[in-house]
Amino acid sequence: MEPIISLHNVTKTYLAHEEIALHDFSVAIQKGQFVCLIGPSGCGKSTVLKIIAGLETPSAGTITRPENISMVFQNGALFPWLSVSDNVSTVLQAQGMTKKEARKKSGEYIDMLGLGAYTDKFPRELSGGQRQRVGIARALAVKPSVLLLDEPFSALDPKMTHELHLDILKIWHETKITIVMVSHLIEEAVTLAQDVVLMKKGSLTETFPIDIPYPRHERGASVLSEVEKIRRVFFA
Repeated sequence: MEPIISLHNVTKTYLAHEEIALHDFSVAIQKGQFVCLIGPSGCGKSTVLKIIAGLETPSAGTITRPENISMVFQNGALFPWLSVSDNVSTVLQAQGMTKKEARKKSGEYIDMLGLGAYTDKFPRELSGGQRQRVGIARALAVKPSVLLLDEPFSALDPKMTHELHLDILKIWHETKITIVMVSHLIEEAVTLAQDVVLMKKGSLTETFPIDIPYPRHERGASVLSEVEKIRRVFFA
């Protein structure tokens, strides 16, 4: 089966800073797969995500990806002057829906993320977790083939992070969408993903298949065993 995303010998160099963000990076991701990229700060994880999203262009190498890709950023990246409903419906109007159609469709995704009581609220009136849920609802509203998540839970408290983990897994299981996520936590990656891709210095170090049934628990013996296996390579 052809992968839905393929990066082959991709290099990314920022000439202004003489910085090599990626070097000879290759990865293949199958349709419907949940993959998590981890690695030390500055190893190129977010650069890979931006290249998949089309926000960055490789300096060398090739990439194959679908057109319909959505990305959720670390801070939600909401429009502060728009309500929850308008933040989600705006992307649908940009695709040609009428305002009425867009608001109706956006309501489905707002409800999916448990925000039905907050449709008329503005981002400043929401908690961090609620803002991130709006960002996820907006990303899903366009029915993407691929959902990209750039450290989406790093600024949230443990309780909200756990709730959003459950939300993301529920959405993934129900929609069969392909998810590529960047995380700085090995435990989070093992709890969520089917494959954990470890990066160092702009290159792929090793891919770890996680063959643990869902639901997974961060303190479960199987998860802790996989975490320790990855830690040994991460800190080597």
